[in-house]
Amino acid sequence: MVHSRSLDSAVGLVNNTSPIKPSRERHVTFEAGGAHERRRSPRYPLVADAEIVELWLCIRLHAKTSDVSFLGCFMYAERTLPTGTKIGVQLKRHGTTFTTRGLIVRAQPMGMSVNFYNVKHNQLEVLRKWLAEISRGEVN
Repeated sequence: MVHSRSLDSAVGLVNNTSPIKPSRERHVTFEAGGAHERRRSPRYPLVADAEIVELWLCIRLHAKTSDVSFLGCFMYAERTLPTGTKIGVQLKRHGTTFTTRGLIVRAQPMGMSVNFYNVKHNQLEVLRKWLAEISRGEVN
């Protein structure tokens, strides 16, 4: 379970006006149960339909999210865009939509890691609500 203090501090990181740098802040520590990752913002197992629009050529892709945080997400897609590509992101879940800009920070054959940037306050509230539901164990 994530405490509201963690959520609030992660929210502060998103309100940056420039793209958030790739996750160099990730640290791996070893515990009795194996490796454990510490990130700037906790990730949640949130599955949502996603539409990605490459901003220069207007290429549209459909995807599904798996892990989502206030800073970004991982999206599974049949086709990926190169690392460094700026995109428009639209996530849909339970009749609500989260829309923002994103930067692809890692591309793999079946998906992409995306960092969010320039997240508007009303969109941040949508994301906050979704992640709070997941942290309480409500159905994805």
